[in-house]
Amino acid sequence: MKINITLEELAQVINGEISGAIQEVSVHSIAYDTRLIQSGENKAFFALQGKFRKGSDFISDAYSKGIRVFVLEQTPDEQYNDAVFITVKNPLDSLLILAKWHRNKFDIPVVAIAGTHGKTMLKEWLGILLSEKHRVVKSPKSFNSKLGVALSLLELNHDSEFGLFEVSITDPGEGKIFQELLNPSHGVLAFAGDKYDNNFESKEDKLE
Repeated sequence: MKINITLEELAQVINGEISGAIQEVSVHSIAYDTRLIQSGENKAFFALQGKFRKGSDFISDAYSKGIRVFVLEQTPDEQYNDAVFITVKNPLDSLLILAKWHRNKFDIPVVAIAGTHGKTMLKEWLGILLSEKHRVVKSPKSFNSKLGVALSLLELNHDSEFGLFEVSITDPGEGKIFQELLNPSHGVLAFAGDKYDNNFESKEDKLE
């Protein structure tokens, strides 16, 4: 990830409240899964709430791997004398806000690819073609959920000339969320089958 933001700026962008050992530290990337952390230097850990586990349950693990900046719903009971905590209402929503802030720094073509099937293959094909003339940033693998799109956007950097991002619209209202997050200059609709039909009032509603 390619962000570069101070703690004060981060708290301001995501409308969070800072506490703990406030210091002059820049955040260059974010972490959300302690299993993927190799070094915690200049990283902020977003304690996301999952279906079965809470991100706040892994604060100690993240701390042991070098993380010193945490974005979470409430400060932990355990004391960490050299850690900084930024409390927010919802860490995932805050991550989306951060990704939107980062995306808006780039005035480049951004393509949003939607549909029920074929998004990843289409994205990879477009990536191959466009990379012949442009420096392209694209969603890794099938990162097309709200979390996946936010993480993908945070890969934009000063060398980026084109963005390719796939989105999975599974519930009403998600299309608007992705539109505001990506602010795409172009849209591509892949195959739209019957997947997720039960979540919408009708096929037409889903397609719209």
